[in-house]
Amino acid sequence: MMKNKIQHISFLLGEEREIVKNNSEGLFEFQRKNKSRSSYNSKKLSLSRPLKATDVIRHVAVRNGDPVITMTNGDKMRVYLSGDPNHVVVEALSILETHEIERIARLKEKIEESDNEINTFDMTALEGLFADFPEW
Repeated sequence: MMKNKIQHISFLLGEEREIVKNNSEGLFEFQRKNKSRSSYNSKKLSLSRPLKATDVIRHVAVRNGDPVITMTNGDKMRVYLSGDPNHVVVEALSILETHEIERIARLKEKIEESDNEINTFDMTALEGLFADFPEW
């Protein structure tokens, strides 16, 4: 597992930098109101489902807004070389993909834990259940 995880992804929108933070599940949610009141239609995006990190950077408004990944230790990394959306930085892409792999692993662990909780039961609860059937 990575020591430093993605804290948020920021991008330029008009004159200001917008921030897209991740939720407890590791998915990224756009805020209902954007600072610059500009053209990415924040209301529509905020009402949509949360996005994976790679989906966020591929969104038209984000891709053209020179996205930057901010890690929990404070490191920042540009996603596209010199802000050109045609040239992705491989290290940034690997961080985004690792974030997704770890998110899926945590989700699988949660599912397995909940399955174990559902499938465990006390055998003593079945004692005497078939007492009226001597053949059993």
